[in-house]
Amino acid sequence: MRNTNEISMLMKQAINDCATPGISYALEDIKNKTVETSFLGYKTYDKKIPLKDDDIYDLASLTKVVGVTSRILQLLGKKIIDLDDKVSKYFPQISYPDITVKNLLLHNSGLAADLCMYIHMRIKMR
Repeated sequence: MRNTNEISMLMKQAINDCATPGISYALEDIKNKTVETSFLGYKTYDKKIPLKDDDIYDLASLTKVVGVTSRILQLLGKKIIDLDDKVSKYFPQISYPDITVKNLLLHNSGLAADLCMYIHMRIKMR
């Protein structure tokens, strides 16, 4: 497989820079039908439990990255939305008219990360 050493060095640097306590990844060579897996670092920053091949991950945080971000990129490409658009342009009944699409993607809107907020918005939008 090509570039495996460079990829491993990049991942180790992210751990050394404290960007993450650990990284697990797999590289697949479809042509040669091989898979290389790597488990680097630890589960948490206290460095007590190393990552291993049977670890289970909570994938809830991937929803935005995989689903929402992909769709936002499509809409941006078609010039249907702009990152600086106010969310109120699409949801006029929102209680926070100055929040932008960009704010939501960057998690700097000031909205609480709370299920109660979600429930309140769903009821209000009915």
